[in-house]
Amino acid sequence: MSNSVDLGDPGDSVASVASGDSGEVPDQTVASVVTMKLNTFCTNQAVVRTINQIVLAMNRLVAEAYTFSNFHVIRLLQGPSPVVIPLMDRNFFYRCLLAVSMVPGKQTVAALSITMATMATNHLWMNLEGRLTRYIRKLHPGLRRHEKRILRAVVTHPKEDLTKVFKMPAAAVVGGGAGVDAAMRLCTQLRLLMPLQSGKQYATRAHLTLPLYHKILLETEAARDRFEGFDDPASRKAMGAFRLFKLLPTKSGFTTSFIPISTMAMLHMLRSLGLEELIGDGRSMDATGLWRKYFNLNAVETRTRRFGGSIVTDGTGVSVLMAKPAAAATCKCDEPCCAEMRTVLREREIARVVGVDPGFTDVVTVATADGSKPVSYSSKRYYEDAKIFLSNRRTDSWNEGTEDMVDSIPTVCTGDLVRLKLHVTAYLAHLQALLRYRFTKGYRNMRFMRSVFKRKAVGDICSLIAPAGKITLVGFGNWSGGKGSPISRRTCGPLQEIKFRLRRRPDVFLKELDEYRTSVTCNGCLQVLSNMRAMSTVVDRYDQSKAVRRTRVHKVLHCRSSDGGPSNRCGASWNRDVNASRNLLMLMMCHVLGYERPPAFTRAWQTPSATQLTGSAIYRIARGFTSSGEL
Repeated sequence: MSNSVDLGDPGDSVASVASGDSGEVPDQTVASVVTMKLNTFCTNQAVVRTINQIVLAMNRLVAEAYTFSNFHVIRLLQGPSPVVIPLMDRNFFYRCLLAVSMVPGKQTVAALSITMATMATNHLWMNLEGRLTRYIRKLHPGLRRHEKRILRAVVTHPKEDLTKVFKMPAAAVVGGGAGVDAAMRLCTQLRLLMPLQSGKQYATRAHLTLPLYHKILLETEAARDRFEGFDDPASRKAMGAFRLFKLLPTKSGFTTSFIPISTMAMLHMLRSLGLEELIGDGRSMDATGLWRKYFNLNAVETRTRRFGGSIVTDGTGVSVLMAKPAAAATCKCDEPCCAEMRTVLREREIARVVGVDPGFTDVVTVATADGSKPVSYSSKRYYEDAKIFLSNRRTDSWNEGTEDMVDSIPTVCTGDLVRLKLHVTAYLAHLQALLRYRFTKGYRNMRFMRSVFKRKAVGDICSLIAPAGKITLVGFGNWSGGKGSPISRRTCGPLQEIKFRLRRRPDVFLKELDEYRTSVTCNGCLQVLSNMRAMSTVVDRYDQSKAVRRTRVHKVLHCRSSDGGPSNRCGASWNRDVNASRNLLMLMMCHVLGYERPPAFTRAWQTPSATQLTGSAIYRIARGFTSSGEL
């Protein structure tokens, strides 16, 4: 399959970690990354050309190794019993990488195998509950009322007695005994397929989920096959409800991925180019000096930040690992101390308090305690400022050149070995051409442009939250995105980057707050809000039919309470994000002053405290303080 690139022995990446010039960050330091163009970081064009060759070859190697791992696991699952599934660890993927290489031996793939093992473990564990839930709802709809108990019995408490898990109130047992029996039988079958010892999701147990995934995938394929060949809207809609998935992860698309270059890989690359004569394998040499000779370390190093001995690159951009001394933590929980924040808050002329609500249409909405109008940064603006729209338009036009070739490759989302063989045959036939096409086009330049302008956009958002010149106490909502978000991730859009950058600033104290009921509780009277309803036209995505319905407007909420309280603001209409940001500001003030959350924002299992604010004090918190004496 792939041609081998000589980057040293397989153990070099492992051994280099133990050496003084490795990419491992020493104790009492923290890692950071500096991103720039490879042509700026590397001053030798022969080295740049060799790195590009390595990147292209390693991308092909990784793509083939992922395909081989999927094929090997499905072949084992469809083989004779008992099935012995290997651990999804670095050793397994290291062997997969060597298996698809034409020349065994000298391959620096240890770092790649670690990355692949991490991706596989996350892929198996993080999708388990979601895929099992969909399996119950679509293939066992009669057991939907028991789905939470089934998840508990199979995933979180796999050793708990089923009679205890399915213990139901007397009123629920009437007419539901048959459903409980069927649910218990299904749990028994699933437990046999996935014999977990506990609910702990260890990496060494991830392979135990594969037989369960294989069963779900085969049954889902069989359900889809019943609608194959029908072109009516109802069949397409029914077929779309049965979603297929990959058993193990694969390389994402055909765009060039970043490849790690360790110190030992760099030494062997210099030797193969004839630029350096190594003493032995080079471990005893001054590796940092060689990095400095061929790479522009002065562009990334500062007085406190030193080179960490490793880079990752796609041949156009490069991320350089850096190490700097660790700052002293303010407390064990990594949260700012309340006493320190309270001291800062007394100095009203230099301090400000804000509540930040991350949302759907707005990346953040910021409310301040000084009574000024809340401000927001829309997700549309973020996508425009980060040049994501521009990048997508260009890459979409380039994708049209290979659209037919990509569409000719059958899906990898299958649990059947015969169908997977068809995918593997077509995938390997087109892989090299597609990788080369993406490598020679400007895909990597577009990715670098996005990363540069994304950092600029994140800087603008941080300045909106905490302008320079004042110490800012930030109460940040802990929302992390969802399936309906326009910037949906497991952590939505740039939120992690925003919080990370705010935490690094010495003039910012950041506290993450539980967003429970902050969007649906009126900031004026703390009563439950209701959605605005309006007539809207809904278009069916399968048959394009239109229907006018009365639907809820997610963004607009009304307060229907008849008791205005001291604020006298009932009957108000709220922008959902503005209301949430004001409530988060209130909760931040409660946190700083040492009070518990108001009852309207307290979960059922949380018991009220004696230090809880009541009465008019809550509304004073919501409006902010006017003098330091109120503290």
